[in-house]
Amino acid sequence: MLISRPRMIGVVASMAAVIAGGASMAASARALSTAAAGTVKFVAYTGSSFDRFTSNSTPAFRAWMNGKFWRAEVFSPYFDDKTSWYPHGWAYRDLYALYRDSAYTAAHPNWILRDAAGNRLYIPWGCSGGSCPQYAADIGAQQFRRAWIAEAKAEVAKGYAGLLIDDVNLDFRVGDGAEQFVDPIDPNTGQPMTERAWRGYMATFVEEIRQALPGVELVHNSIWYAGGPERDNNQSVRREIASADYINLERGVNDAGLTGGRGEWSLQALLSFIDRVHAAGRRVLLDGGDSTPGGREYSLASYFLVATGEDGVGLGSMSPEDWWPAYDIDLGPALGARASWEGLLRRDFADGLALVNEPQAPARTVTLPAPMLTTGGAVVARVTLGAGQGAVLRYVSPPGRQRAARVIAHKRRHRSQRARRASGPRFRGHGVTLHVHTRARRGGLELFVSGRSSWARSGLVAVWVQGRRHGTWITARSLRCPLHAGGRFDATVSHLRRGRYRVRAAYSSPSREPS
Repeated sequence: MLISRPRMIGVVASMAAVIAGGASMAASARALSTAAAGTVKFVAYTGSSFDRFTSNSTPAFRAWMNGKFWRAEVFSPYFDDKTSWYPHGWAYRDLYALYRDSAYTAAHPNWILRDAAGNRLYIPWGCSGGSCPQYAADIGAQQFRRAWIAEAKAEVAKGYAGLLIDDVNLDFRVGDGAEQFVDPIDPNTGQPMTERAWRGYMATFVEEIRQALPGVELVHNSIWYAGGPERDNNQSVRREIASADYINLERGVNDAGLTGGRGEWSLQALLSFIDRVHAAGRRVLLDGGDSTPGGREYSLASYFLVATGEDGVGLGSMSPEDWWPAYDIDLGPALGARASWEGLLRRDFADGLALVNEPQAPARTVTLPAPMLTTGGAVVARVTLGAGQGAVLRYVSPPGRQRAARVIAHKRRHRSQRARRASGPRFRGHGVTLHVHTRARRGGLELFVSGRSSWARSGLVAVWVQGRRHGTWITARSLRCPLHAGGRFDATVSHLRRGRYRVRAAYSSPSREPS
């Protein structure tokens, strides 16, 4: 990413007002997600190299790991005695691996899938010398599935938050010792197993796991483009997604096979898949496949393009010795969905924005809406992004945090029970004037917001109302208001419960959905 020297330009306009009342407010799950979309939920993928930190952990390290790692992929039995001080681990399990040299596999050779000649088949990974470390289990066998679930229950009981289940492959991933895909013989039919049968067995298996482990966080490491021509419109794929809490996208946006544009292998196609997972009520983990500074920022910027506040972003190489401070960033509430802007993908937040240039795209230089801070701490007015690059940027002066005022909405008790009107002060800041008025009505509050931008005459102003609940500001309503003649805007928010609120507004340039 190339960064230019700063120059003074128009600044995003924002101001806040707080409205207080008697009772706390109730917020929808969607509002909760929108309010937290600018935060990072970091998922660590630990390996043996991380054992030196956990094997003789100090109180300081334990506090660090709990504070930095929202979740972590860990391994049983090594981590069994550590769940008491880190209860957020997902224990790793493979869905249909039978390890070649284990006593367990030797005791159940009939669970191994075979080809027409009777040769044992493998999960085609890590193969050498004509064999692979993991045999492919017959997921159509009820005995195998029951044994897997019994082991999983025992594992979770040791204090794990959930399971990260690898190889939830809705497309065939069975092969010979040379990693060549082979259609196994289906023991249920005696004929070569069909793709449809495989997907049906897989969907049934993960549904059984879900039913057996209620309340346990289940993470599927699955193939986002599985399902043949139908992809996630395939009924078995839908059943699989519904059986998970999180879909882990291995390598995430760092996958070298992703392209630009709108094709079936494009970054846009992957982001659209994530949108559909969200629409199904499930969450996503964007696994980082590139730990270089550019690769991890591209992954983080892409995460912010789709984040709901309940998703995660991961990388395997983070430790107390090389923690990237950008994972501590909080961009504030999202002001909307991602949109196309100057050839880039952009998403705006209250305190910053995320930009992504798609793979195979030309380098693009854009002027920012205000002087902004990069993840490296530089103040910039323009950025240049090459193909497959991203930027996470924060405003030098976070919008909406310069000044705040209180307006007490009240209702005078008298015979007519008519509500009286209370006016809030007029605020000025970042070239915008914001007026806040409230009216107490029977059953709640009605809020009137109006203002004017001193420099912008077109575009949109994002307005959101946040209520105080359990010590946290939670977005109750959000809307976009067009600028009218003279740069004026106005909005009315009705049916608010009595409570303590603040109103925030931020200028946003005209936007549209990605094309």
